Amino acid sequence: MKEKPSLEHSERAVIEAAQERKLGEMLREVLAHNPFYRQKRRGISWSKGDSSLDYLAKVPLTTKAEFVSDQSQHPPYGTNLTYRLERYRRLHQTSGTTGRPLCWLDDEASWDTWMECWQAVYRGAGVQAGDRVFVAFSFGPFIGFWTAFEAAQRMGCLAISGGGQTSQQRIANLRDHSATVLVCTPTYALRLAEEGLAMGVDPRQLGIRTGIHAGEPGASIPATRQRIQEAWGAEPFDHVGMTEVGAVGFDCEAHNGVHLNEEHFIFEILDRETGSVRSGDGRGELVVTNLGRWGMPAIRLRTGDVVDLDRSPCPCGRTFARIKGGILGRVDDMIIVRGVNVYPSAIENIVRERPEVLEFAISVESQRQMRELKLMIELSDGAPADTCESLQKALQLRLNLRTSIEVVPRGTLPRGEFKTKRIVDAGSFPTRP
Repeated sequence: MKEKPSLEHSERAVIEAAQERKLGEMLREVLAHNPFYRQKRRGISWSKGDSSLDYLAKVPLTTKAEFVSDQSQHPPYGTNLTYRLERYRRLHQTSGTTGRPLCWLDDEASWDTWMECWQAVYRGAGVQAGDRVFVAFSFGPFIGFWTAFEAAQRMGCLAISGGGQTSQQRIANLRDHSATVLVCTPTYALRLAEEGLAMGVDPRQLGIRTGIHAGEPGASIPATRQRIQEAWGAEPFDHVGMTEVGAVGFDCEAHNGVHLNEEHFIFEILDRETGSVRSGDGRGELVVTNLGRWGMPAIRLRTGDVVDLDRSPCPCGRTFARIKGGILGRVDDMIIVRGVNVYPSAIENIVRERPEVLEFAISVESQRQMRELKLMIELSDGAPADTCESLQKALQLRLNLRTSIEVVPRGTLPRGEFKTKRIVDAGSFPTRP
């Protein structure tokens, strides 16, 4: 299927004009037929000739909790439906890692938008027709696998399913089918490399040229990206997306932050301290409006992702805004210990600099009315005796963070093919004798 021309390199005025047009078309359709958003916009007038972007700024923010509540009260799909149920063709649901899973429906036009967004992800990573794309996710209701898989086909690639397979089987299939692109989470990329070495297969000899890693912020964390690159001999690329909105961001060859796809979305920043929302640069919670998924839209959705938005030029030549360092963390994942605010991604960047640390998890405990942070780590054979001490010193020096560190047996800590849980209950894992 031939790709549509992209706005990736267009001037800002062209991008904003396209956003204004698409938003107006979407709002007219959604506000005429969608009960959920008709209710949210009550009392807000929009006259013919008014700017759709100005109108958008008046619409209340949407939260995932509202979608969850709506689907609980109006099961199974809620009232956020623009069309009759017969028009929808795809059903997926969220992972449920932060609460009750959400069901999400797409009609054909909405699905086509998903495909265009994922093709931007592939273009940014240099994927071309003829590549062999191995998608190492299960065939479950999670939408990320299905969109990555079908978009690869539309790019003219050979799409290879990794669903329903063990890690050992996936290594064998990567080798047997000469895959050139690996799609999986950053944590699973490292786990898969471990499994390959245990099988006597060097992942660097498998021919993987490109890795596209989503579900976690790891591929934008310098130390994690380097670990993946060294393990596979491939170039890792970050990708940001959500079931409720789509594939919103993609990495490029410059690795200068994750580009936000402003052709299909409008992005704003919520300052959580002041409650103000702005469209310019700076740090805050990312707010997303989907311009091309009218069947079950997300308008001014608070993502819960903390980002640092940057609209300065990128060396790759793309003019889309970028988020520096990818997703910096989740609003609800920020750890406050002894007055120090830190996100798990900052800890990961320091931990991953040590190749002897195979995996890690974080626990926060209360001791004598004070919060204490504990780090649990798995170590490789022959790890330096001072690993724990040097890691403690690095965390203290670079993050002003005091920690205790426990070594747990190899294979103890979570390693999922989807989102890996970083903050855990320390009592769940045995310590190494």
